[in-house]
Amino acid sequence: MNLKEREKEKVLRSEAKEKNEKKIEIEKKNLYWRDLDMRLKKWYLRKKEEVVEEARNYE
Repeated sequence: MNLKEREKEKVLRSEAKEKNEKKIEIEKKNLYWRDLDMRLKKWYLRKKEEVVEEARNYE
């Protein structure tokens, strides 16, 4: 391999690494928001059940 080919390969590898890091970062953010949504959903359902129970107790 000559110097130009090595330089091209180095640039391509760094670009691939950069794209991969961005992809991983996006996946981490999506996982965070999905987890947060599930927690909020569970909290909401729990609160809804509590309200229904309170309404039954008043009757």
